[in-house]
Formats: sequence, structure tokens, C-alpha cells
Amino acid sequence: MKKLLAIISDPANCDTFIQYTCHMSEDMSRMPYFLYILNPAVYTMSSGSVRPGTEAIGFDIETDKKNALKLIQENINKVKKKVPGNLPFNFSAELGPADMVIKRMLAENGADMYIVEGRQKSGIWGLDNVNIELTQKVDCPGWIIPYKFHYRPFRNIIYATDFKKADIDTLKSLIKLTGAYSPYITAVHLTGSDDFEKKVKKTGFENMIKEKMGYKNSRVVPLVERGKKSPGEYIDEFAVKNDADLIVLLKENKNFTERLFGSSFSKNVIRKTEFPVLVFHE
Repeated sequence: MKKLLAIISDPANCDTFIQYTCHMSEDMSRMPYFLYILNPAVYTMSSGSVRPGTEAIGFDIETDKKNALKLIQENINKVKKKVPGNLPFNFSAELGPADMVIKRMLAENGADMYIVEGRQKSGIWGLDNVNIELTQKVDCPGWIIPYKFHYRPFRNIIYATDFKKADIDTLKSLIKLTGAYSPYITAVHLTGSDDFEKKVKKTGFENMIKEKMGYKNSRVVPLVERGKKSPGEYIDEFAVKNDADLIVLLKENKNFTERLFGSSFSKNVIRKTEFPVLVFHE
């Protein structure tokens, strides 16, 4: 059985994230492995550990490691009776740069994807610069779950795209990965004009996409950008209106990803709506 590597951001308050991961692991037939990372490079005489805001803070990395493991065990004890099945609660604390540790642990534990909780208590999609950087450096599917977010199955998925060749393979991978949920997938194309919508209707583009994906429970929706909103805001509003459970991106679609995570988008955050985000690699 494949494992799901779950990166804990806050050992003192990780009970909701542990519960979320266990429910997701059960639905996707995976075994969770919980991991906390401390980076020796951030330890100085005047700073604490890599995760400010937790109780596991000090000036000695080994002490912080022991404190973090104790806190994680306490949170596991809180949720044991609330999670389905008989999933194991394996966990560890590792030292090193986050991306390098995650790559090593993925290889050692037979995992092909990871999940991490957003460190911000508010903000669009629960994203922050640290987790976005991980999606850029770790070449496997990465799930980012908003802080203290409660699990619900991925029945309605939004795939944000500007339609490149790689999107078809990514959609196929998405269908395979989320097959247990039998989701309805909406491929949302951001465009500056109505031409794409006319093309979709005229050429039967949507049917062609369905045939290439081999998945009928899907649609293609042009989303015309008008006004001063950022691309991320358009996607977010569409996700809210359509009761989405998950937003999916392809990292290799660099220009589109930069438009979503650009400075104007980051500053103009939407604080009332948060979604889990899955970032694929080509």
C-alpha cells in the first residue's frame, strides 16, 4: 500500500491536520506517515526553531525535536478514536532543509505524494511562500490544506488551466489519483475574451478533451477576465459558486502559475474562502 507523507507545520496544534490526513488516507487507500522538520540552518543564538508559534521552541535543536515529538504524540492521542479504520500512527522528526528531507522521506517510505497544512490561519487557499516553494522543488503531487481545515471528500474538483499540451496527461493523472471519489472535474480556462468560449461550442473542444481523458464526468468552462481582479480571485470566486472541494494546478505551466501567485495576487488575499490545493508536476 502506498504511503501519504504528511508534513506537520505546528506540533502543538496538529490534531485537526492529523485527523484530516487519516480520513484522506482511508478514502485513498494509503498509509499516513507524519513528519516534522527542523532545519539546523535557522538556529542561531537569537532565534528559536524553524516553526515559530508552537510550543516546541527553544535554542537547542535536539530539545526542540523531543518537544515536537511529545506534542505530536499528544495530538495523536486526541484523535485516535475519531478516525476511521485501524490506520497506523507512524511519525518522526527529521533535521535538514524541508525540500531535501521531504525528497528523502518520500523515497525511503514508498510515498509518491505529500500533504502539508498551511501555516497561515487565513489567506487565499491556505497558501504561503514556504509551501509554494515546496511545490516548486519537490517533483511529486503536493497537497496544501488550509490551517485547521476539516476533511470532506473531493467530489467537485476545479482544474485551473490555460490549456497546454501537458494538461491532458495531468488530467489523466488527476482522474487516476482521485478515482476513489468519482469526482466531477471542471477544467477552468482563464481567457481575456469570448473567443475561447465560441471555439469550445463550435469545434466540440469539450468532447475532444473528454475523449482524450477517457472520463465523461467533466466539463470545460471558459472564464473571461474582466476588470481589475487577479486571476486567483476569478478562480476562487468560481470555486465558491460551484461548491468546489479542491483546486488543482500544474506547476510546469509557469506563466499561468506566476499569474496566480504574483505579487498583486498575494497582497490582495481573499480571507473568507479557503480551499485545499493540489499541485501537479509534468
